[in-house]
Amino acid sequence: MRKSQRILIVEDMAFTRTVIRQILESKGYCNVISASNIAHALELTFSQKPHLVILDLIMPDGTGIDYCQRLKDEGYPEIPILLLSATTKTKDIAEAFAAGATDYIRKPIQPDELIGRLEFHIERRSMKQRLEKFDRRLVSELEVARKMQGGLMPSSAMIEEVSRRYQIDIAGVNDASEELGGDFWGLHPLSDDLCAISIVDFSGKGIVAALNVFRMHTLLLRRNIFADSPATTLKNINSYLHPLLDAGQFATMQIIYYDRRQKAVTIASAGAPKPVVMAADNPCQLIDIKGVPVGVRAGVYYEECRYEVSKGLSLLCYSDALIESHLKKKKPISEEQLVDLMSDYSGLSSEEIVRNLYDKLIEEHGGRKFRDDLTIIAFQVAESDS
Repeated sequence: MRKSQRILIVEDMAFTRTVIRQILESKGYCNVISASNIAHALELTFSQKPHLVILDLIMPDGTGIDYCQRLKDEGYPEIPILLLSATTKTKDIAEAFAAGATDYIRKPIQPDELIGRLEFHIERRSMKQRLEKFDRRLVSELEVARKMQGGLMPSSAMIEEVSRRYQIDIAGVNDASEELGGDFWGLHPLSDDLCAISIVDFSGKGIVAALNVFRMHTLLLRRNIFADSPATTLKNINSYLHPLLDAGQFATMQIIYYDRRQKAVTIASAGAPKPVVMAADNPCQLIDIKGVPVGVRAGVYYEECRYEVSKGLSLLCYSDALIESHLKKKKPISEEQLVDLMSDYSGLSSEEIVRNLYDKLIEEHGGRKFRDDLTIIAFQVAESDS
């Protein structure tokens, strides 16, 4: 069976070149080229691009080490190089490996050994190239998917429209720890007076979590999933998702309703971190609201908290990365610190609150990527004139 791989023999002895060629051709390798010196070998390498090189260590115009080093200096793509030599000097062999040689065959050449090593390295190179091609395709497709997932978040235009329509100040940030993440947040206008806000954090990371995010986003586009209260809405979401999610898959989640006519904010939680609220003249505090994550079990009922906003309200919701992500020897931001920070941020816009918290976490991480997906939402209602 003829094999298409191009093999370059670099050997100054004509008899040895002939023997190697015959061994190769007996095994179907008929695309064989040869060179008797380093200069010609380099010329053939750059022009013919062989799949593998069989290289003698000692040549008239240099050494096999010189050949390997030249390819390395030129940034030539990695190519298997089988070094031939009768030497037993480990120093020379080590230098050749350091310069880029792949394997070593001691003279006199044994046909079975030569073919065995050659085919191993050709297959290894082919597998590496296939993996690199797959990796490039995967990176490209993940980038497309990442952009698609980013498109699920509220756009600047939507945030501006909702803020104007309901006379609120809202901002959010989402940062995936990997190419794809399990966090997202959304805005859901339900009527002229009622708007819902969602923040979701699916278990896990990567593709599985991202697929669940798309699933949840599609679910939240269905208007009939939203009930007359956020607690009932969470119950509806859980009833729908529980049969669909595999064991170990779930989402922590919060649903916030803002009723402009009744001047009230109502919050329901499904195992999400405690929100921070600053209402009227009361001090900034955590909302200790509990709930089972959606998808864990069927038949779950959720509790909710309601706040009057006629004297103004500031609310901070976030995924657990905000209070759990940290570097070695550094403590995460505690819930108590978060309350203090929100107090310090009193008077800032929602955009400024989100940006300050995000920048603080980036600083704590020394500019490194977070260990978990991060979402932060700030929501504010100004004091009513009436």
